Parts: sequence; structure tokens; C-alpha cells
Amino acid sequence: MSFPEYFQISMKISGCETCDSPFIEGGPDMIIELNYSLFIVKCDQIWELHGICGTYLEVHKPLNKDIIYEQQIKGKGTLKTQMLTKSLQSGRYEIWVVVRSKIGSVIQYVKSFYITIVNQ
Repeated sequence: MSFPEYFQISMKISGCETCDSPFIEGGPDMIIELNYSLFIVKCDQIWELHGICGTYLEVHKPLNKDIIYEQQIKGKGTLKTQMLTKSLQSGRYEIWVVVRSKIGSVIQYVKSFYITIVNQ
């Protein structure tokens, strides 16, 4: 499945503004920059407060629906956020862009990455 060029997720590490690598060194929190042109769900306040409705950035283990980290995407254009990745152990992970509604969720995009822990 391919997506338009204007929809991309760049994973950048603090101090490495040009990095977009599937291999991330564990330690510093990961900076995620999301440039998008996608549908952002606008929800009734009651559904949004319970996390049932909206567009979310989620971190998962591959093929595992359990959410390790999540952040709601609001607005349009570009989201630059710092994800709490210090607690992630070595291994494979995925970033999912998910649209949630009261009738279910739709995964719009998945990007894989691998965390390596470097002994210092």
C-alpha cells in the first residue's frame, strides 16, 4: 500500500535534525515530526475526553494492538512532538496513525522502527 508523498512521518532524534531512520538509539526521548494532509476527526467533547474519538499517534509492538504510548493529533499541517521513549527497551516498534470513532478505529498509516540500547 502506498501513500501520497505529502503524507510522511519523520522520526528525528534530539540533535539530529536530518535523521529519518528505522534504527533509533535508546536513551533520549524521540522527536516525532508528522507532516500530514489527512482527515482529523472532530468529536463531541464527551467522546474526546474519554479517548474514544479523534486522530491519534500511537506506539505499538508489531502486530500488537496494545498501546504503549499515544498522543492525539489536533489541527492541521504539521505536528512536532516529543515522545516518551526513554522507557522503551531494545526491540521492534511501530508508530500507527489511527482514526478513532465511537463505532471503531481505522489505522491510516504504520511506520516501523527499531530501538537499540547502547552501553555508555
